[in-house]
This record gives sequence, structure tokens and C-alpha cells, in this order.
Amino acid sequence: MIVAAIVILGAAAAWFRLPPVARGTLWAEDGRLFLQGALSHPLWLELVSPYAGYLQAIPRLIAAATVAVAPPALYAQFITGLSCLATGIVAAFVFVFTERLLPRVTVRLALASTCLLAPSLPREVLGNAANVHSIMFWLLVWLLLGSAPTRTWSWLGGVAAFFAAATEIQGLYLLPVAVYRIRDRRSWPVIGGFVLGELCQLAATLVAPRGLGSGSRNSPESLAFGFLINSVATVWVPQKQVGQDVAVGGVGLCLLLLLPFIALGYLVWRRGGRQLRPVVLTVFLGGPLVYAASVFDNPRSYYEYSALSMHQLQTLWLTRYGVVPQMLLLSILVIGIGLVRRPPLRRSLGILLGAAIAVVVVVQPGIARRSYGPEWAPQVQAAAARCADAPPSEPVVLNETLGWHVTMTCGEILSPPG
Repeated sequence: MIVAAIVILGAAAAWFRLPPVARGTLWAEDGRLFLQGALSHPLWLELVSPYAGYLQAIPRLIAAATVAVAPPALYAQFITGLSCLATGIVAAFVFVFTERLLPRVTVRLALASTCLLAPSLPREVLGNAANVHSIMFWLLVWLLLGSAPTRTWSWLGGVAAFFAAATEIQGLYLLPVAVYRIRDRRSWPVIGGFVLGELCQLAATLVAPRGLGSGSRNSPESLAFGFLINSVATVWVPQKQVGQDVAVGGVGLCLLLLLPFIALGYLVWRRGGRQLRPVVLTVFLGGPLVYAASVFDNPRSYYEYSALSMHQLQTLWLTRYGVVPQMLLLSILVIGIGLVRRPPLRRSLGILLGAAIAVVVVVQPGIARRSYGPEWAPQVQAAAARCADAPPSEPVVLNETLGWHVTMTCGEILSPPG
């Protein structure tokens, strides 16, 4: 019962963190790649088709399900809704698989909700298929670090690990965790699904390798500063205020904001024992690695944070590459507070953390890059009126974000679902 509640309430929380316009707007590859592919090719072909050097299994499934059951005018809402549902399912898996690591139900609930409530999620990750791979990395972390409570959950975890790995090639960074866990037979289905999914990713990248992004690489100083800005400062400071505060406080402010994570990470290391020390290593090594590797692979001048002037820092660019490390750092806060031995202090720290996150989330509700459209449904409705007297093969161009578009035919516009 509690698992079903987490899925439903988690999906609803993800949905309502997005503004209405964003829910009805296709983001990036959701339209031009995944939806277009679902309209043009069979699912099996889409699942084995690499994009930019890797597979995107779950976004392909989301797009295929959308085309199969939704009317064309609701394609954007369905992709958003199914992406939110995927996040709710991830939260449920995290809750179940961390039972042995974290006996307290409240701590596991707080940990599971991280992939729903992390402050930076709505900007570019939450509720879209294009970036659901970041949520899948989070899932892989806890499937590998945790344990299944039953044999059924073990096999379900194996299936989830396969599809998560076949969606997120950066899951390869978690291979040391899988090797560490190999001695636990209960983890074998998860490890097997993870390894199989990443082998598929390697095969895809060998067949259609991804080229490194053009431009000069960002400096190590900017990678470190960018990690602190995008993964640390955004936990405590509303996004609209981050640039102004960082411009004044600089690296010193970011390091100060990092201290609670270090302090509670030390507490987890000391009191968590052998079970939780791999969590600490994964957070403090894996988080910066994911950020640095993502920026290294996609260099941009606006990621060169250490070279920005005070004026430029005031309007700095926040990147989605900080979301996974942010969720990992938040997990240390949650677990560390759960290990505080004095109940009054533990409750006080939990309330303070919840209040801090609530302030950041409430102050900037629903900040998303697709908050300004173009909305999908009005375009389809207008196209349907034009298609009434047009042949079924007449092409229709529908706009989405980033100046991209989806091409459908009048027959597809006017056809019922399925």
C-alpha cells in the first residue's frame, strides 16, 4: 500500500511542481527525437537506435506509449505525465531498496522524495523524457547500494536496473559499486540488469560514437566552482538569487554552504559503519565526477565560471548537470540527520532542512525553461481545423522549444489514439 502511495503521490508532486504551460510544452528531444521517432518507426527499432552515442530506452517507451493511447492534442501532457510517473516509480524503488540501510521509515521517505523535491529539478529535468536519464542515475545508485527485501523485489530491481542503465550511459561510473556489491547474492539480479544495460550502451556508442562537444574545455577551476554553484548553492539559495549571492560571496560563500554536507557526511562515515560508507564515497566522489564529466563533454563559455566578472556572475547560467550531484548531496543530509542520536536534535535538524528546502521551492515555484511555451495543444487544434479539408498526407509542422519542431501528417493529426 505504501509503495503504491509513493508512486501516485510522487507522480502528482512532480506534476504540480511544473507550471501549467510547461506541462503542455514539449521539451527538446521529447518532440524532435522521441515523439517523431514513435510516429515514424516501430518501437523495437527505436529502442535500439542510438542518439548522440547512447541509448534512451525509457524516453522511447514513454513516447511510444503516448502515441498509442493519447489523442494528438494531448501528446505533450502525456509525455510530461508519464515522465512524472517514472519519477514516482523511482521514488518507490528507492524507498523499498534502502530498507536495510535505513531502518527508519521517515528517513527512507525523505530520501525517496529527493528525486521529487530537489530544488533544481523543475528547471530542466523534472517531467520530461529528454532528461529522465538523470533520475535513472539516481535510481541506479540506490538499487546498487541497497538490497531487495524479497526475491520478487530483487527481480523487479533487476528489470528496473536494466532499463535505467539502457537510458543512462553515465551509470558506468557506478561500476565500482556493482563490483563491491557482487558478494551479496541478493544483489545479483540488479547487478546483472545493470551490467546488461550498460553493455548495450557500450555497443551503441561503438556503433554510433558520440563526438566530443566543440570548443575549448572548461578549466578545472571552473569545473570546481560550477559544481559548488549548481549543486551546492542551489540547495540553499533560490535560483533567481544564486547569481547575485555568488557574485558577492564568491567561492567562499559556496564553500560555507558546503560545510553542512561535509559535517553530516563525516557523521554518516563515523556512525553509519560499513553499510553506509560506500554511500559517502558515492556522494562525494560520484557527484563531482558526474558534473565534471558532463561539462567536459559539453563545454560552453558560460560554464567558465571562474573567469566571469562580478557583473557576469549576477546573471550566471545554471545547468542541469548539477541536478544529480545535488540529489546525492541532499541524501547525505537526510541520512546524516537520521543518524543523530538525540531525538529532539534530530527532529529539529529535520525541521530546519525541510524548512530550508521548502523556502527555496516555494520562493521559486515551477521555474522551468519551457514555462513560456510554445504550448502543444493549441497548435494541434489549429492544425486539425486546417486539415479538415486537406488530404491525409498533407504535412503539418508543429513547434516546440529550442526552435525545434515535429512534423506530422493531417492523417495523424485527425486519427484517434492507437
